[in-house]
Amino acid sequence: MVDGNVSWPADADSCDYEVHLKGQPLGLLEKHSGAPPVVSSAASFCLRSRFYIGDCEMRDEVKVLQGKDGWLFLSGGNNDFMSYLYGHKVLSKHVLDGWESLLQSRQDWFARKGIKYLHVFAPEKVSVYGEYLDSEIDLSKGHIRTLSRQANGLFLDILHYFNSIKKDYNLYTKTDTHWSYVGAFVCYQLLCSVLGYKPYSDLIQCRRETVKVSGDLGLKMDPVVKEDVESVIREKKAIRSSANILVRYKEKNKCFNELGLHVGSRVVFQNPDPLYAEKVVIFGDSFSEYRPNRLTEMFAETFAEVHFCWSAGIDYEYVEKVSPQIVISELCERFAHIVPNDHIDVEKFARSRLKEYMKDRLRIKSNSSILSEQLTTCSGAVKNVALKKKRMPDYIIVGGMKCGTTILNDFIVQHPGIAKAKQKEIHYFTLNYTKGNDWYSSFFEDVADDMLTGEASPTYLDLTNNVIVPSLIKVALPNVKIIAIIKDPVQRAISHFLHLRDVNKIDVFQGRKMEDYFLGDLYKKYFVDFANDPRLLPLRNVLDFGLYDVHLRAYRQIFKQNFLLLSNAELWTNGKQVMSKVFDFLNVAPFEAADFERKRYVTSAKEKIVSSEVFDNLTQFYEEDYRRTCIEFGMLV
Repeated sequence: MVDGNVSWPADADSCDYEVHLKGQPLGLLEKHSGAPPVVSSAASFCLRSRFYIGDCEMRDEVKVLQGKDGWLFLSGGNNDFMSYLYGHKVLSKHVLDGWESLLQSRQDWFARKGIKYLHVFAPEKVSVYGEYLDSEIDLSKGHIRTLSRQANGLFLDILHYFNSIKKDYNLYTKTDTHWSYVGAFVCYQLLCSVLGYKPYSDLIQCRRETVKVSGDLGLKMDPVVKEDVESVIREKKAIRSSANILVRYKEKNKCFNELGLHVGSRVVFQNPDPLYAEKVVIFGDSFSEYRPNRLTEMFAETFAEVHFCWSAGIDYEYVEKVSPQIVISELCERFAHIVPNDHIDVEKFARSRLKEYMKDRLRIKSNSSILSEQLTTCSGAVKNVALKKKRMPDYIIVGGMKCGTTILNDFIVQHPGIAKAKQKEIHYFTLNYTKGNDWYSSFFEDVADDMLTGEASPTYLDLTNNVIVPSLIKVALPNVKIIAIIKDPVQRAISHFLHLRDVNKIDVFQGRKMEDYFLGDLYKKYFVDFANDPRLLPLRNVLDFGLYDVHLRAYRQIFKQNFLLLSNAELWTNGKQVMSKVFDFLNVAPFEAADFERKRYVTSAKEKIVSSEVFDNLTQFYEEDYRRTCIEFGMLV
């Protein structure tokens, strides 16, 4: 990390240090306060955050927690930061080691290029103002504090300083999850100081007026909660010189970030009268984005040219194209439970995301037109004309790859009340979603109405590191039964590698052994080496597809009692009992076949020649994640 005039305390909980700006103490801010908002007296409000897929939406339960003096806090949702503070979850060693490897590799890369680089986590509001929450929480278990104990010095830890000045300045507004203008300015000052630049004082020493607004948490309340905040009024120097197609589309159609079109946004600002001539590239999220009063605008008012890319990962090719002197990456603290992938092309992602969105919109519009055509008006009343029912699956085996999905599906369709689909692996919700529901339904159109049917596509589990795939399934098939099967992740990884080499015949792996790739620091290889070399991306999948916990969590959360997890080992050792459980889950009559106890697919002898060093290294890599998965789902470790 670049040197700066920052003295870090020896005690992690100490806040008695000062940041100096080129010899000047932090003295640009002025104390201010706002009147507390009027809120309901209820302790918490159960709400639903929206996950949009075209015009459809998948909702995950969240809560807006009401604290003291009108403070509102976010709880629940897909990232559920509060569960870590309650002690229900912890950041795994896999995640901690991954962040350490990722940040170190970033610093090494930028150092070789002669570029100043800083990473900063934007603190979750409760990490700063947790004393206003009437709950038993342990702030030491927050992501920033946890990561600082392992990756100290690899990122700019602003949380301690925020806590040291929060009594004097409103760093967050009471009804919003984001920091206030002052909070953003404090972060901007700290970044400038460590990078070696004096901040632009006009950003804070300007006219202000009080306005009544409602933040993103206040808007979720019923009735909506508003508060008085100070709005900054000043003349701006920086001009937005370009924006990519994703930003232009959102602005033209007035469909902003709530539609899932935020990641991939890119804008460029140019300043004709800057304090400094350097170029800056910022990779970040909603705490630093391009709209007014965020970090990007503050840097754009200070430097000659500023690029903002809405991405948790670093697009290295874009950095090389721009040739900046400074790169900053920012990530909201609650997102830190997932380590980003730096193998990203922001522009390609933006085009792809917009293309998918517009195809969804077109399909939804087309479906609506078809429906409208089949509604007739009779004597002033609307009469529903029966539509031909589309046949859809009753169950889906979502994976995992090389875990026994084929034999499990073969066992299931032996039941006299269950029919085969035209194809076992359809991969509709991952690889073919733009083809539409009619295309998907065609694989089941020959199945009788009194029969069940289903499919088995391992990519539904293996390509899920968030709620997107299970949410797509839930929107399209709200009552579908989901089955997953897993096996020992070490054996799965071995089988997967041999399949890539011996069946798929991938050139780079020919004549190679697992020892050539899977010895040494697997965390570094997973997060850096395999992720940043396109030729080796399949090896990242070899490791990733065995990290079951993150992949299974979303399915269990979304499908609840309609989700069943099976063990490959149990299927082999007690097939009849396992299939009895499956048929009971599918609500069909009991059925037994002698085939259920016969091992049709056996482990290849080639898998047994992998060295003990590779086996032990893989075991260590998977141990914590696999143990946690087994405990959470009541399976034998």
